Amino acid sequence: MTKTRPLRPFAASRPVRGALSVALAATISACATADARDVTARPAVAEQVGATTPAAERRLALLQLADLLEQMYVLPSEGERYAAFLRDRAERLDDVAPDPAVFAQRITDELRSIHEDRHLRLEVRQQGGGPGGPGDAGPSMDMPPSSLLSSEQLGHGIHYLRFDSLWGDEATMRQLDDLLRPNHVPSALIIDLRHNRGGGLREIDFLFSHLLTETTDLLVMEIRRQVFEMDGGPFAEGPNLMRIDSPETSVRLMHRAMPAAEPKLADTALILLTSPTTGSAAEHLALAVKKMGRGLLVGETTRGAGNFGGIIPISQTFQAFVPAGRTYDPANGIGWEGTGVSPDIAVGSGSALGVALERLGVPEDERDALAAKVEP
Repeated sequence: MTKTRPLRPFAASRPVRGALSVALAATISACATADARDVTARPAVAEQVGATTPAAERRLALLQLADLLEQMYVLPSEGERYAAFLRDRAERLDDVAPDPAVFAQRITDELRSIHEDRHLRLEVRQQGGGPGGPGDAGPSMDMPPSSLLSSEQLGHGIHYLRFDSLWGDEATMRQLDDLLRPNHVPSALIIDLRHNRGGGLREIDFLFSHLLTETTDLLVMEIRRQVFEMDGGPFAEGPNLMRIDSPETSVRLMHRAMPAAEPKLADTALILLTSPTTGSAAEHLALAVKKMGRGLLVGETTRGAGNFGGIIPISQTFQAFVPAGRTYDPANGIGWEGTGVSPDIAVGSGSALGVALERLGVPEDERDALAAKVEP
């Protein structure tokens, strides 16, 4: 299975106090921690509101961020534009309030006016996260004990799975294995991604290995070469991620579905439920299913969180989320950053399960009772 790999600390060309460490060890997962309801939401502010940050530190933070974006931003040409702006902006600080939160938001807005990326942001570090101390790797991510919140047989040969994340934990993988035991394989599978903010590829690879009977190219994951070459990058090459021809500045990996020796779900109908909360790796799954025509998406357009990256501390006060990679359909070069993945059947996400059951032929007088088994 594909593994997420940790990266060595990245030393920027402009030194700050202590080493500049990079929190790209869980690259897709880092995107999943953002507010899924609004990817343009204001960054969370620590207990530094009302404080002031010295001009020298603000200037250094902009120069650090310029270096990072030039070397690591997913689109090299845009990274260069960001960097040129920041180096010029570092010499013109008098028009921005020294309050760190106000300063961070102003710079974020100005960067997004150059090239819209709803993940890229400068923000205030959490209290106690100074260089050399706790917080150097960015904010911690609370991972649930299991990605699979619910696994229920609904009758009529339909099995329902609700994933609220995709962490690839062992408890989830055991439950998925259990789904394939003899005399239990469903005729239809509903995968509920309406509350899923993302994660990794392990569950996706498992599902595709049983949904498909042939090796199939899914999506391309493109990562800045500087990032990939740090201890192998955020994702290791392997059977499901194969390096393909790449430009000089980036590494491209083809995400490939590899069928199991006995694909147990090859004849199983598939429906994914989506909403505006569905983000990151969950959108990866949704786009791959839609691209292959292997199932139906029912619900609302997904969140639009396509560029993956990590939180990087850049001074005592500031940190930045730097998008270092993107995922897209190799047929057209288009991903879902900023646009989301549109459903095949557009309905309010609250009605999606009922519509899915209708689509699978469940009689109207039974739908509410079946939905009540898995929905509050």
